[in-house]
Amino acid sequence: MRRLSKPPFNVATVYTECIKTVNDVQLKNKLSGCLAEITSDETLFETLAENTQLYRFPLKTVVNGSIDIPEMKKIYTYRMVSNTGREYYDMIFESPKNGICPLCGQREVETVDHYLPKTLYPTLVVTPTNLIPSCSACNRIKLTSIPTCSEDEPIHPYYDDIESERWLFSTLARLDSGFVIKFEVRAPATWNPVKVLRVEKHLSKFLSSLYSKRAGVELTEKKPRLNDLRKIGITMVQEYLSELAYDFSRVYTNSWQTAMYETLAEDTWFHEEGIYLID
Repeated sequence: MRRLSKPPFNVATVYTECIKTVNDVQLKNKLSGCLAEITSDETLFETLAENTQLYRFPLKTVVNGSIDIPEMKKIYTYRMVSNTGREYYDMIFESPKNGICPLCGQREVETVDHYLPKTLYPTLVVTPTNLIPSCSACNRIKLTSIPTCSEDEPIHPYYDDIESERWLFSTLARLDSGFVIKFEVRAPATWNPVKVLRVEKHLSKFLSSLYSKRAGVELTEKKPRLNDLRKIGITMVQEYLSELAYDFSRVYTNSWQTAMYETLAEDTWFHEEGIYLID
């Protein structure tokens, strides 16, 4: 996961911009009357997010006693994504470095996802800190699930820092016809149990299969070079793999490449046999 800075604007700014072109006077008055509740819920959301307690955020079916969920969803779909609020949508969409999804760190951003789904939390439909740039795959994986406890809360790019310490490692699992790289969490001793469980769930749900597939592709690409080095000697293979691990670690501490190449650099079986089993 890649951490992101919070959007530099609040929900009052976004919501006001979204509803300013509503022509129906009665509807506009009702929507304007929702602003106080929406702003209050933004404060509650941010407080709960900072303490990994978003599971406590209340479910609602109506806002300010008059605007239902379908009407609030229209504010996002037709007035933020497709109308006067588009500027703020684009700023969130374009916020990740190089346009890479912060949830997987691999695929390109293709949409903006609601951390707490808009179908159940109508006051958060345009709340900036509830909107996360995402690739389509991560968006599908997450779906509209809601947390029931702290451990269930997905990693939040605006609030969770899991980049500053090393936690991603890998193992080599031998198969009858080859091997596979598997990834796992080895959490720092300073992490609390809730954080460990959340990162383990994030790896299992969003990253594990993706990383293993990417590892297979990368090793296939490296196969000619590895075979050439193996002809010279095992030491050359070890040094090459160690250099790759080091280079990737300098870019991103928890890159899957770092985890994979460290494992391969230390695995005697891979140097002697596994290297010849790369597809």
